[in-house]
Amino acid sequence: MNKDIFRFLNFSELLDLNYNLKEDFQILEKFPQRYSSNLIKPICLFFSSFFKSLFNGLYRMPALKSEVYLAVSSSKNNNKVILPISEGLDRCLVIGPSLGNSFPRFLAHLYALPYFFHLIGLVRNLKGYDRRVAISFFHLFWITFGYLRIWNKILSNSNIKVVIFSNDHLAYYRTLTFISKKLSILTVYLQHAGISERFPPLSFDYALLDGEISKDKYMVQSRDSKTNILLLGSVRFDKIARLRFSRTDSRLIGLSLNLLDDEFKVVGILKAISVSNLFGIVVRFHPGFSAGRKLKLKELFGGYVQDFSDPDIEPLELYLSRIRLHLSGVSFIHFEAILSGINSFKIETSSYAGDPYGFSDEFVIQTLIDFDILKNEQNWILSEFQMEYLRSYVANYDSLLDGEETLPKYLEVLRDIYFDDHNILRD
Repeated sequence: MNKDIFRFLNFSELLDLNYNLKEDFQILEKFPQRYSSNLIKPICLFFSSFFKSLFNGLYRMPALKSEVYLAVSSSKNNNKVILPISEGLDRCLVIGPSLGNSFPRFLAHLYALPYFFHLIGLVRNLKGYDRRVAISFFHLFWITFGYLRIWNKILSNSNIKVVIFSNDHLAYYRTLTFISKKLSILTVYLQHAGISERFPPLSFDYALLDGEISKDKYMVQSRDSKTNILLLGSVRFDKIARLRFSRTDSRLIGLSLNLLDDEFKVVGILKAISVSNLFGIVVRFHPGFSAGRKLKLKELFGGYVQDFSDPDIEPLELYLSRIRLHLSGVSFIHFEAILSGINSFKIETSSYAGDPYGFSDEFVIQTLIDFDILKNEQNWILSEFQMEYLRSYVANYDSLLDGEETLPKYLEVLRDIYFDDHNILRD
């Protein structure tokens, strides 16, 4: 696309590209500290990110050759799904952190600069929630124009036929699918984490989902979707599901932290557990914690904790392998703990009362009120209901327990998508 159509985007279209900022996602309720009544802070955040990306050398466009697949990631969690699949496909360009090609974020900021006054004009006419979120996250709406320009530049000058990604609600990915559709490039969404009924409608050519439960949640918003849905399980589940066969006896309880957690509420919970002297506690940091916050929490929790688990150092499956029970507030690790063969309980670690993954509403986990419950090891055993839930959530659950790998099926499907769409015969 040579014509600059992006200047004609209205705010509703911009908000759709930043789906995680929609009112249903409760971003301002979850992170009230990010609210801003004026544009000074978000504009400073934009330029801070601008110069940081220059310092980090993120200004080179990826080198395109004869690739027909483009696989995109933006985080270590995305990498768990994207990396093994991209490595298994021939002629696949991969863009993401630590994956060989970095997204040229500096150029995205540079290309976004001319859209400043256009965005100011849009914000001026907004009211209510739209105005609050537009001002508070002005920097994210602004960089959206840069994402559109960069993806257009990359895809327009390539031989890419299939785009593969694993996030459906952040602007980085939604701008990619927006451009892909304009250029008639196939889009394939791979689920990389838990989802809720608030997630956007499936609007891709293909969606490769974990299982029936994820499909049911997506269909709440996707009744009219024409997306081809395949239930394949997930490559990120293989090692975790098999931990039930290799876990050694342990008296350790894992407590996984979240960005929303109130650290002083967590201290109270650690005190209540440590009083019994029956269990050791391992605290798992959230991947989004800074080095400074980790150091602060180690000092605050140190007297009650036997060990800490840092996701930058210890993979999730190793953390889960050395605990016998799991506790957390709002976290998808509840499910991953149950998948690994251990029970998980919800604890009240923040003022946020939501249940985004539905684990409490679906009775997959219980809220822990009386810590004496932990003394009875019968409460550590998974119920039949939890086992059936796993089968509904993970399409290939029984096959995993029998030792089969998920990756080959994903690769077969992705190859078929390309060859079938382009009427090409495989060797």
